[in-house]
Amino acid sequence: MALRRRISDTVRRLNKAMTTIMSLIGSTKNGSQHKARHSFAQRAEEKDIHPKVLQKMYRHESILTTMIYQSNFSFKKADDALDIVLDF
Repeated sequence: MALRRRISDTVRRLNKAMTTIMSLIGSTKNGSQHKARHSFAQRAEEKDIHPKVLQKMYRHESILTTMIYQSNFSFKKADDALDIVLDF
């Protein structure tokens, strides 16, 4: 229980700091650790960062975990492929 409480407190402090940072840069969006993680994953997908590199960065034991996680952010590639197939 103590570990969960410590993690929860840390996440809360990080999220508060993210909100402060977003305010300081003039953003009206809410900041959170979760959103930052997803933003990073989206940008990594757009920049074609190799999955093995991401696996090490995310500290996933299995490359399959990384592939599943990154597949949630691969909309641009699918859209581009669709445009090519449909000749848009």
